[in-house]
Amino acid sequence: MEKKSKNKCCVPRCFDRISKRHRFPKNDNLLMQKWVENINQPRLSSLQPEVIYNTCFVCDRHFAPEFLVSGTRRGLRRDAVPTLYLSGKMFLRHFNITAKCINMRISTAKTNTNSKRLDPVSNYK
Repeated sequence: MEKKSKNKCCVPRCFDRISKRHRFPKNDNLLMQKWVENINQPRLSSLQPEVIYNTCFVCDRHFAPEFLVSGTRRGLRRDAVPTLYLSGKMFLRHFNITAKCINMRISTAKTNTNSKRLDPVSNYK
């Protein structure tokens, strides 16, 4: 028997394949709209709420810990809103490099005229 794969997270540039997936709120249009606004995926804005509920999912990684409820089927508080890693920051998190570290390295490289190439990871080994 073939194992069913998880539905893809609809957050742009999220490549998580492990975390639990959550459906958009079904009976609260204001909360659903807040999810759509936060995720900022242009395709979602053009879909009807029923279509979003039936076809789109958001993974655990996009919810603050206080919104997660372990031991329940739903896994989220009713007022949960995705707020984490919504603008392509999953790539940085995946490699345990924060945007702040990269920005510090870039500003250092710009002031150092002897720097021949920019390597954002070399100073953090």
